[in-house]
Amino acid sequence: MLTEVEGRLAVTGEVLTLTEHINLPDLGIPSEQITWSRVSLTSDKWICVRHDDYDGSFQRKQTNKKQHLATLLTLCHKTPPQTWGVKADSVLVNPSLPLIALKAGRKLEVFNIQSRSLTKSCHMDEEIGYWTWVNDDVIAMVTEKYIYHWLVHSEQDCPRRMFERDRRLEDSEVVSYRVDPGMKWFALTGLYPEDRRICGVTQLYSVDHCVTQCIAAHAVYFAQYKFEWNRHPSTVLCVASRDALYGKAHVVELGPHNPGNKALTNHTDGLKFPDDTEKFDFPVQIQVSTDYRLFYVITKYGQIFICDLETSAALYSTPICTDIVITSVLNTSTQGVLGITKLGQVLSIDIKKNALIEYVREQLKKPNIANRLEKTLCR
Repeated sequence: MLTEVEGRLAVTGEVLTLTEHINLPDLGIPSEQITWSRVSLTSDKWICVRHDDYDGSFQRKQTNKKQHLATLLTLCHKTPPQTWGVKADSVLVNPSLPLIALKAGRKLEVFNIQSRSLTKSCHMDEEIGYWTWVNDDVIAMVTEKYIYHWLVHSEQDCPRRMFERDRRLEDSEVVSYRVDPGMKWFALTGLYPEDRRICGVTQLYSVDHCVTQCIAAHAVYFAQYKFEWNRHPSTVLCVASRDALYGKAHVVELGPHNPGNKALTNHTDGLKFPDDTEKFDFPVQIQVSTDYRLFYVITKYGQIFICDLETSAALYSTPICTDIVITSVLNTSTQGVLGITKLGQVLSIDIKKNALIEYVREQLKKPNIANRLEKTLCR
């Protein structure tokens, strides 16, 4: 069912509601520049896009030369977009603070958006292949050999080398870097082609033990979560992967073990891809809602899987768009997902609580999970 909601298109499905908030080309952002490397969604607060101005419309058409711009806009477009001319090959906005980071080759700068002042800068000795804000305080940078953390609110100017990049990621394209909330576990994910499919490898690094382990994974996410049988929350790693035939979702409880909790555990379930139409699809992002005790797996070609955080069971899946999903985050206000497609659609995917509970109970025949969802979602 297609409805109009406050000027936005909304589609109501069996378990999910899909809403389009913004279309980036409508804001003057060239459609061919809506790419994974140019559009960043570091939180559900705002979007940052690095793009070019070909017609000289920026700065009152004082020049018709191509200019490099950065546009910052809120997710629901409640405030006018802000656009600046920049000299940078990549731009990232802080998840929640009014700070914007610019990268030009090996040089990095952080500016305060409100005061338009430079707050910090540094110059790297190595080429930066991938970088991201991992929280409000830290920018991570991945080079050919090492991973660095730059503390933007610290008096120390130079980034700190954290660990060495594993050789198994040498020929991969780095697509993600995650840290757990306690900054004790790091995960670097790369993709590489093999036998007409895209494979994923994730390097896990333990700060306490200074140990690296590589696993087959296309997407990962850390969270603090308290299992029903535990007294205390623990660090969990959510993993999504796909081999030539099957997809899998894992929930792994990481150490150290908390006294009073049961032994560390892990769970696995299958992710069923429609092989007749999407045989080359694979997971690209995971978002976790500890409030709903769920995690979401989003695939490259617009499929979403809703999984149980307690058991990793795949509860529901459906297409959410017909185009590539280039980035996504958790919508903290609805505990759903916000995503951006290659067409420039900014979408929110939200759960219909009672419908999901009923689907799990009646269609999946999983009453234990349905009862737990009812306690969580309807409290």
